[in-house]
Amino acid sequence: MAWTEPDVVPRPVRGEAALRALAWGLLTVTLAAVTVAVVTLVASGLPWRTLFPTYAVTNAWMALAFAPFGAVVALRRPSLAIGWLFAAYALCYGVSAAMLGLSLERYAAGSPDATSSALGWIGASIWTPAITLCLPLAILLFPDDRLPSRRWRLLVYGCAANTVVWPVAWALDPRQVPINFYVTEPPVVLHGRVGEAVNAVDTAANVSVSLAVLAALASMTIRRRRSTGRQRDQLSWLLWGIGVAVVLFAPTAANVQTVWSTMLLIGIIVLPAAAAVALLRYRLFDIDLVINRTFVYVALTASLIGGYLLVVQAVAAVLGRGLGSSLVATAVVATAFGPVRHWLQRRVDVLLYGLRNDPVHALSSVAASLEGPEGHELEAAVAAVRDSLRLPQVLVDVDGRRIGEDRGLGEPAGEIVLRYRGQPVGRMRYWARRGQASLTRGDHAALLLVAAPLAAAVHIDGLGADLRRSQQRLITARAEERQRLYRDLHDGLGPQLTAVALKADAAGNLVTDDPDAAGRLIDQTAAEARTAIGEVRRIAYDLRPADLEDVDLPTALAHEAARFTRRLDGHPLATTVDVPADMPRLDPAVEVAAYRITAEALTNAARHSTAASVTVRLSIDSVVRLDIVDDGTSVSASWPDGFGLTSMRRRAAELGGTFEARPTREGGRVAVTLPLALARASS
Repeated sequence: MAWTEPDVVPRPVRGEAALRALAWGLLTVTLAAVTVAVVTLVASGLPWRTLFPTYAVTNAWMALAFAPFGAVVALRRPSLAIGWLFAAYALCYGVSAAMLGLSLERYAAGSPDATSSALGWIGASIWTPAITLCLPLAILLFPDDRLPSRRWRLLVYGCAANTVVWPVAWALDPRQVPINFYVTEPPVVLHGRVGEAVNAVDTAANVSVSLAVLAALASMTIRRRRSTGRQRDQLSWLLWGIGVAVVLFAPTAANVQTVWSTMLLIGIIVLPAAAAVALLRYRLFDIDLVINRTFVYVALTASLIGGYLLVVQAVAAVLGRGLGSSLVATAVVATAFGPVRHWLQRRVDVLLYGLRNDPVHALSSVAASLEGPEGHELEAAVAAVRDSLRLPQVLVDVDGRRIGEDRGLGEPAGEIVLRYRGQPVGRMRYWARRGQASLTRGDHAALLLVAAPLAAAVHIDGLGADLRRSQQRLITARAEERQRLYRDLHDGLGPQLTAVALKADAAGNLVTDDPDAAGRLIDQTAAEARTAIGEVRRIAYDLRPADLEDVDLPTALAHEAARFTRRLDGHPLATTVDVPADMPRLDPAVEVAAYRITAEALTNAARHSTAASVTVRLSIDSVVRLDIVDDGTSVSASWPDGFGLTSMRRRAAELGGTFEARPTREGGRVAVTLPLALARASS
């Protein structure tokens, strides 16, 4: 079940040439600002530990990271506001970095003055619209420039208010002066009650900005849960970028040493890169694979760092601290890298995708489930397929019956026809994992592998159901046979024997006084007795034909066929019986069924057909096969189910056999199979 989503064609935009020129202009200005920042920071001669806390380096890198991606999106998709928001985001940070760089250069030269103060003051506050407006709106509108719903407009208004309030409060808040230590004194500093009020506004605006960003992230998470296909993949890309950036940002909150600051710089570039890939080339990469590898290498990095520190501590406790302990720890970590990565990869694969990369193990789990409680094997096997591959839902449809837990997940990702020995026995439908639009080739390969034992389980379940139905039919048939025998004895033979007894008593009473009347009663009694004897024979014949008591089945069939020499309309009818010469004795129930079906089929041919000949063939291979074929013609494609056909079909079904009766091009045909499992050779 494959589905390919058509590519989205960007809608035409008025003044597209002017917009492209604007995109190039924003990129040029931003890169120029970053260049100024880099040149002035290098010229300042300040060490890294001094530069990094000033945010001049991070702001320059932020601008350098977002500017190209914003320009690419704006040039490729000028109708999307997201590209322009990224470009504006980069511009804010670029100008901020340039201003901070110029201020730092003057500070390092030993000439901090009003100019450096003003530059630092502007640089420390001009970046704020990137956080108050550009970032939350980009997240909120991603990926199609539409709000999730109309009520999210309140968040847009809140972002606009934050953009006006927070930069002013940030710039005028006296608390910010000590942070930007290279600023001698901002142009405007408010103290006293006014300063306290500004401080409160700044604090409230800070909280408001944080809540706005969190709300935008919440909207993206909600949108992804409700989306499907292309949009879900795009949102997955951006959420992945945000997650990686947060993981890399976190250590800098407590430590700004070189390793952590480097991680921060790496994290900055991940977010715009993920957004650009999502908007322009999301099909180029497999987001599931990216997430998988991210989990693996984050866990691997944490494991190796933890292992390194543990080994250093252990070796230092024995040998003392020094270069030796570091070398030993490095050797241990290098040796463990490959095995640990392989172990983590397998664990992450199992966590995310189940056993799709180990289909033999998945097959074993399905096979093991078939050893569960009797009567629930198939349900357990379906659950094992679902759980072994971490699929949200797997259902098997068999003869209108649905097997598996239906969680109402909508349309399936695909289905597989279950076949046993080439014959379809059902179909398995499966749903993609949460966050996936479809399954991978590895998933399909694993599903095809586990489909084989599942098909066998369906077949076995069907055989069990057939056996249970056959047993129920046999029990019902026995009960009906006993009920019929009871009626025959109670309603037929019983009254006849009662009449015989009464008339015999009456004759005994009259034998002295009226011999003639007694003689007549004795004659009547004899007639009643003969009728009763005939009824006994009829009942016994219904239980088992007399011919089968005296001769074997082939001879009994020949005798029965010999009775039919003419049709009901008087035309001659030739009958032939073809039975193996060395045929063994069969189970009495099988012989009776074969005899009764043959007799009924011959009767139908004599009564209803235009046949001139009828052939009865009996053979034995894996089952007992009985075919009664005539050369009559029929204008209909099938025969109506009358009493005779119903009786024959029922006799075959009672033994677990099959029955088919229909006209063919050559004539009428009755085909019956009876189970050989009941057959026993005579001693």
